[in-house]
Amino acid sequence: MPNNMIRPKGPYVLQRLNRRQIEHQEELRRRLNNRLYVPEPKMTFIRLLKLIGYFCIFYLVLGLFAWCYMELLFFGIAKDDQPHRIKAPGLSAVPGYLVGVEKQIIWRSDLTNEIGSLMRQIEDFVEPYGFEGERFLRPCNLDNNWGYTSRQPCILLKLNFSQNFTVFTYNDGITLPDEAPMALYNYLTQAAEEMRRNRIWINCEFTEDHEDAYFEYIPYRYYDADGLFQKQHDYLQFVSENLTEIEVHEDPAYRRVLGVQVLNLPTNMDIHCKCAVWAKNIPLNLGTVKFMLHLIEVVKEENDID
Repeated sequence: MPNNMIRPKGPYVLQRLNRRQIEHQEELRRRLNNRLYVPEPKMTFIRLLKLIGYFCIFYLVLGLFAWCYMELLFFGIAKDDQPHRIKAPGLSAVPGYLVGVEKQIIWRSDLTNEIGSLMRQIEDFVEPYGFEGERFLRPCNLDNNWGYTSRQPCILLKLNFSQNFTVFTYNDGITLPDEAPMALYNYLTQAAEEMRRNRIWINCEFTEDHEDAYFEYIPYRYYDADGLFQKQHDYLQFVSENLTEIEVHEDPAYRRVLGVQVLNLPTNMDIHCKCAVWAKNIPLNLGTVKFMLHLIEVVKEENDID
């Protein structure tokens, strides 16, 4: 048969070349896999201890992170009646309008509307304490206007509630810090020993000298610390009539409020005052309030008639 009559069956040479390329690629892939392959180490006792140690460290770090997160969470949303941590109580004052860091109390004793605004603040403040609160502060309200019509204004100072707070008090003048006012030091040195125990002291002073003006503390110059930071204070009271003791259940909330009355107050001028509570573990920045009193007096001019 002539050669020109022979027809090739297919691209034999090309198929052979492609097969060689495929075999070469598979060989390269196999070599690469052999290089990358790392046989799994055998489980030995030392390796087991390492794994246990790694897991312990991991869960310890995870638990520490969760504890820190919960601390921050509870610190931010703790309720007043279920505090996560006990904080030192602060001091607040009524009436007045806060301007900066100072409460301002400005009024005329003969203007009912100005006095009425101050009275509403005080009455709303005292109302939750009921009859006990009104009786406790009665000497501050003899004119039924908390001294603002009789020119003897009364400022109520409240030691804020901090549940289960344990206060450490100054029981004598010697233990007072150097920055304590001399008036408080003299008061403690002159007071009887039984009157100095377990007291949170209050001291008020003018930032400038006013010779005749002075403060009167109502009913006392201290907060009685006994059971002061509890929801209910239970104690035994001695009854002298029948020489017996009765159990008393007291809500000490009203005892966390004292009155400070300013007597001989100058008129038509700003009188700046500062009051602070003194106890060993109540910081002064929390236990200090500042206020300004300004009693306006209108001077009536008399015209001579010829």
